[in-house]
Amino acid sequence: MKKKFIEKMEKMVDVFFSDAWQAKVFAMIFSIFGVICFIAGFWNYIHFLFSAMCGLMVYVLFNELKSK
Repeated sequence: MKKKFIEKMEKMVDVFFSDAWQAKVFAMIFSIFGVICFIAGFWNYIHFLFSAMCGLMVYVLFNELKSK
């Protein structure tokens, strides 16, 4: 029982700390921030710059995933 639990936990840790999974999580986070900054940009124009930076980060992350 304990061995099966430990094996399942080790598999979960391998997935959570894999490069592809972390890149997908970072892409989701930066996508959400980019959308929020884009919407906020209509009130404060500096947020358009932050939105563009988030979009660039998502683009770089997807290129990183494609290269592997």
